[in-house]
Amino acid sequence: MVDKKTIDKLEPEKAIELFLQGKEHWNKWVKDNPEFHIDFSDIDFSNIHSEQNELSFEEFKFPFGFVSFKNANFGNKKVSFNGVNFGGGDVLFSDAKFGDGDVLFSNSNFGVGKVSFHKATFGAGKVSFAHSNFGGGKVSFVNVNFGQGDIYFSCADFGEGNVLFNGAKFGQGSVFFKETKFGNGDALFNDVDFNSGALSFNKTIFGEGDVSFSKASITNGKTFFTNVSFGEGNVSFDRTNFGCGDTKFSQSIFGNGNLSFEQATFGNGAVLFDNIKFGNGNVLLNNTCFGNGNKSFEKSIFGQGNVSFSKAIFGNGKISFSSCNFGEGDVSFGNANFGNDSTIFNHTKFGNGAINFVDSIFGNGDVSFTRAIFGKGEVAFTKTRIGQGNVSFKGTDFGDGNLYFQGVSFGNGNTSFLGAKVGDSDINFTRVIFGQGDVSFNRIDIKGRLDINYSDVSKCTSFIFKGATFGNYLSLENLKFQCVPDFTGTKLTNQLDLQSVEVTLKRKQKWWTVKEAENKVDIQRLRRLKEIAENNKHHEKSLEFHALEMKAKRWNDFNALQSFLDILYSITSNYGISILRPLVALFTTFVCFSYIYSKLINVFISSDVYKVTFLSLANSVPFLNLSRDARSHTMQSIIGMNLDAAYFTMGVQSLFSIIFIFLIGLGLRNRFRI
Repeated sequence: MVDKKTIDKLEPEKAIELFLQGKEHWNKWVKDNPEFHIDFSDIDFSNIHSEQNELSFEEFKFPFGFVSFKNANFGNKKVSFNGVNFGGGDVLFSDAKFGDGDVLFSNSNFGVGKVSFHKATFGAGKVSFAHSNFGGGKVSFVNVNFGQGDIYFSCADFGEGNVLFNGAKFGQGSVFFKETKFGNGDALFNDVDFNSGALSFNKTIFGEGDVSFSKASITNGKTFFTNVSFGEGNVSFDRTNFGCGDTKFSQSIFGNGNLSFEQATFGNGAVLFDNIKFGNGNVLLNNTCFGNGNKSFEKSIFGQGNVSFSKAIFGNGKISFSSCNFGEGDVSFGNANFGNDSTIFNHTKFGNGAINFVDSIFGNGDVSFTRAIFGKGEVAFTKTRIGQGNVSFKGTDFGDGNLYFQGVSFGNGNTSFLGAKVGDSDINFTRVIFGQGDVSFNRIDIKGRLDINYSDVSKCTSFIFKGATFGNYLSLENLKFQCVPDFTGTKLTNQLDLQSVEVTLKRKQKWWTVKEAENKVDIQRLRRLKEIAENNKHHEKSLEFHALEMKAKRWNDFNALQSFLDILYSITSNYGISILRPLVALFTTFVCFSYIYSKLINVFISSDVYKVTFLSLANSVPFLNLSRDARSHTMQSIIGMNLDAAYFTMGVQSLFSIIFIFLIGLGLRNRFRI
């Protein structure tokens, strides 16, 4: 390479004089002088007369050496450098001022030196570097003001050097980098203000260097990064403002460097990251703020690095991670806010890293993890808050990692784990708040332990374990159901302790004060609960569930007479559970019949009080021989008693007494049953 200091320079006055002689003369001079510096610095081209108000360098060839248009003023003319070959040296347009005419560098060929448009100013016209070829040097558009026209870098090739657009400002026109190729240097767009109608990097190829749009601002139009290929360097969109239009990264490919959108802000347009292939670096969207448009990461593939959406705010649009494939790194949505629309992770596959939804907030839309697959890592939904929508884990495979739902607050939608599978891990639902919807663990298959302890289930309309298989211990502690939990068809391999489980049978008014069960299927559910209690030798709970079962049968399986008798059985002994009730009834019978006997004496004297009391007491235990002798002696000692009425009354009292004594015995037997 020739030393620049030994090359002669064509001074500005001479350069203008040669330029005015036209392209043919210029190119002939360059052919004769292949090594020369060309200096147009500080030239005011606005004073140069030109046809059609156009300043043209089209297809000019420059010698080997630097080319300088530093601080040149091009006025409002159309300026064309189309097809120019700038030679092999540096090309400098620093502080150049272009007016409102179009500025064209299409199909230009920059040499291997650096190219600088640092602090250049463009006017309202179109600016085009389409199909230009930049050499191996650094390319700088730092702090350039591009004006209000459309900007084209489509199909440009930036070579192997660093490309800097830091601090550049684009106007209201659209900006196109479609199918542009960046080399292995860094591509930096930090603090750029695009302020454009549309921004397109579609099908652009970035090399192995870092790519950064940190603190860039896109305030108006749509943003397209579809089918972009990023190299192995780090990619940063930290604190980028994507404005109000749609933002699309669909079908792009990221290399193995880290990717960051931390503290980025998206507007209310759609945000599409679908069908993306992420590399093995970390993918970070911490504190990212999405607007109210739909967000899609559908069918995207994440690599082996960690993925984090911690403290992200997703706005109110639909959120979809359906059919995503997360790699082996940790995945975090901790403290994320998912807005009020639906959130979908259907058919999503998580790797073996830890999955974190701790303290995240789901709004009032549906939340679905239907047929999602989790790996061997820990899955934590601890203290997650879910709004009024339905929650679905139907057919989900939770893998072999422990699963934590402690402190989760479910809303009033339905919650379903229908057909879910859990490996040898434990599931913890301690201190969970369930809302007013149905809760279903139908046909869930759990090989590990399931704990549902100290949780609020009082608002649930139903709680169903029908057909579930529990391979280990199932713990239900301090639960107060206002419905009948369904354990029909469940397979339990260990003892299920229902000691601290309270069940309330839902009943509706049939007529007046008479009630009947709302759901006839509760009969089967209570029968299954009774069976579980009996298998565990838990007699008190067995009797409790039996009593509720009888109430459920009333007016359903029982006819009117049977139902009436069942009511009496319930009132007098609580289905053989109570000792106090029949004891009180027996005492009440004794008192009432004492009074009746007194009314059967024609002339009642004070000494007869003792006699009628003793007679009623004797009839309270009619099966004793002593009572029989006492009745006979007392009857003979009472003067003026209506014997026919007395004998009938004694028979009635004896019948009631036998019934109540039987119920007392039944209560004692059930109380002290071994």
